[in-house]
Amino acid sequence: MLKYKLNHAIYIIFFSIVLGFATAGYLDLVNRLIELMWTSFPETAGLSAKWLPILLCPLFGIVIGLFNNKLGDYPLTIAETLAEVKKTNHFAYQNWWKTMLLGLLALTGGGSIGPEASTTVLLTGMIVWLGDRIKRMDLHQQELATMPFLSQLKFIWLGRLDKAELAAARHVYDIYGGKKVAKVLYTLLTAIGFVGYFGYGKLFPEDNPLGIHHAHYVYHWENLWMVIPAIIVGIIVGKLFIQAGKLAGRVSERLTNRIVKAIIMGIILAICGVITRDALFSGEFRIESLAKTAFNMSPWVLLGIALIKAFTTNFGFYFGWRGGTIFPAIICSFAIAAILAQYLPGNAAIVAAVVVASSLTAILGRPVLTAIVMLLLWPIELAIPILLVCWCTQKILQGSSYLMTKATQR
Repeated sequence: MLKYKLNHAIYIIFFSIVLGFATAGYLDLVNRLIELMWTSFPETAGLSAKWLPILLCPLFGIVIGLFNNKLGDYPLTIAETLAEVKKTNHFAYQNWWKTMLLGLLALTGGGSIGPEASTTVLLTGMIVWLGDRIKRMDLHQQELATMPFLSQLKFIWLGRLDKAELAAARHVYDIYGGKKVAKVLYTLLTAIGFVGYFGYGKLFPEDNPLGIHHAHYVYHWENLWMVIPAIIVGIIVGKLFIQAGKLAGRVSERLTNRIVKAIIMGIILAICGVITRDALFSGEFRIESLAKTAFNMSPWVLLGIALIKAFTTNFGFYFGWRGGTIFPAIICSFAIAAILAQYLPGNAAIVAAVVVASSLTAILGRPVLTAIVMLLLWPIELAIPILLVCWCTQKILQGSSYLMTKATQR
């Protein structure tokens, strides 16, 4: 049994690294496909980058519509993925290829969505798949203890999983001696998974806007009194972004043909993409360059970017170009934040960070997640202010919700 336990430990550590490596590989694949389609292809074909959306977006709209009509609404959202796991204590990872196919098509075609939704689905599927393999190991540990190494690999990782067999298996918590022990192990394996994630970046280095950033800030008293109006503006922006999604959902319900909807969205993206390239893609690679110029741009231009981004993101999602909305929401919020920063005293970058943090908290409803996402883009020196803004925003939202509930009960 010692041999089995040793092999068991080696397997889960190795595949935790593989999961991290595969996650980084998927994100890298997205970026490389976008570069191939939107940079290498027009350069080779001698096409104008300005008019490229007119050619590509409608074509991708046709393909997305056909696959969406055949396969269904993929990828799932982060909320849908987590809800399925919570409800069923499992996840249908067999549909991973649908998520990957439609996710890559929408992202490569210039959709105003991020890779976080499809990445979450794929990663969740891999984690649940690994959990099922661990259950299989537990069920057959007696046989595995006597098998040669290569036979073990074939039996565990290539063997067909039987539903009845999995139903009879112990929960992973029980396999590892209880819920608390299992959670500690999950934390360690997650840390090990990051080895694979960052290891991929070392093997295949490329520019990545996400990471730890540093900057020097000088705080003034003006930064204190501008916090409240900046938070209020951020909440309003976040709520309007949510309402744009609801409006897009209602319009989508009136159009039942998925192919037509995807093509319409492709045409809309083509037109908006000619007006401003900010209408396309998720925007995480655009944030850094936008931050350098936005505070000197015309408020009307910034307002136009915010409105177009909110429109293409939300309508694109409901019209078949599905994906994550976190990074597009950041671009939208940052454009409005840059307008406000031009009129408020104090450090413009801090004003913008407050507006984006409060807006994203209003959209996601999760202050800790908001802070984590923000600190992947903003300097780490703003960690405490961002955390405080996210917390205050959540309290303001909870307080306003409580007051509205009380008012309706009267």
